[in-house]
Amino acid sequence: VNVWNAWNAGDMAEVRKWQKAGREMCDILKNGSDMAVFKGALKIRGLDAGHMRLPQMDLTQAEFEELEKKLTDWYARWGLELKV
Repeated sequence: VNVWNAWNAGDMAEVRKWQKAGREMCDILKNGSDMAVFKGALKIRGLDAGHMRLPQMDLTQAEFEELEKKLTDWYARWGLELKV
């Protein structure tokens, strides 16, 4: 929404800023290559999406903690609320 609003306002610097934020989030979420990362991110945001079904595996505790740190840092850096 921020990209769209900035585009409509003709503010290309703001468009680039929020596009960068989106690219960073895609990197954190591994560009959709691992559904466990999405479920972990939802859980961190306060929406428990349950466990992965076999043969896929949930994130390990270490992976979950790393994801939580990355998301917490990202939301703080961009001035957004982490929890839903």
